[in-house]
Amino acid sequence: MKKEEEYFDLESEYRLRHLQRVGRDHTKSVVTHEIHMELMDLLKQINVYTANIAKTMTSLKFENNDPNNQIIQKTGGDLDEKFAG
Repeated sequence: MKKEEEYFDLESEYRLRHLQRVGRDHTKSVVTHEIHMELMDLLKQINVYTANIAKTMTSLKFENNDPNNQIIQKTGGDLDEKFAG
C-alpha cells in the first residue's frame, strides 16, 4: 500500500535526522535519545498494525465481492467471529 511505504520512509528519515543530531552532540537530542528511539519504534508498530488492518479489510472486501464496503456495515462489531472461524 502506498501510504504504508510513505510512513515507513518518514520513519526512516526522522530516525536518520535524529541520529545525525546525536552524532553532532546536539545536547537536547542526546538527552532525549532513548525516549525518541522508543517513540519511533512505537510509531513504526502502529504503522505496521494499521497497515495489517487495512490489508485485512481490503481482502475481506474483495473476497466477498463487496466494492461498496458493505461488509463493514453489515458486520459491525462481528468481525471477531469472522477471524476466529
